[in-house]
Amino acid sequence: MRAPAAIFLVLVLAGCSSPAPADRACKLALSGNVVETADLGKDCATLEASSGGGYSLRVQGSTAELQALTFRVDLGPAPATGAYSPASVASWSASALRSSKSACILSAGSTSVPQGYFALDLESVEARAGGVAHGSLDLAMNVHAPPATECGPGDTEQVTLQF
Repeated sequence: MRAPAAIFLVLVLAGCSSPAPADRACKLALSGNVVETADLGKDCATLEASSGGGYSLRVQGSTAELQALTFRVDLGPAPATGAYSPASVASWSASALRSSKSACILSAGSTSVPQGYFALDLESVEARAGGVAHGSLDLAMNVHAPPATECGPGDTEQVTLQF
């Protein structure tokens, strides 16, 4: 009588579990000069092999207001779950163009001036090229406007991503 009860319990608990991280879509929210929310689809954050045998996390997408949004962070030779920031990685970069004002550039990164900031929390990561990662990203990007170009009143754009 114990075996059927155990099987029943396993089946019931399996039905109560939350969706696997791989089932989550990438949800983007922008605030600053651009206020927008968008769905970037499923699995927008992937790992790429980087020079030196390590891995980089890459997030890509576009929205109605941003073209070619790209975020890349060096995760080193053994990507792991946990918290990352500019102080804990060797290099990182982020860039995008405003769709309606293509001269307006958003950028941040370890070689940008000013640098900007990010807080990355990886909940899951497949440590292989082409692997998928899931977690959250908060990113502050700087607004760069050429002379005589209006990009909005603020100097920064906040990007929040659940992936």
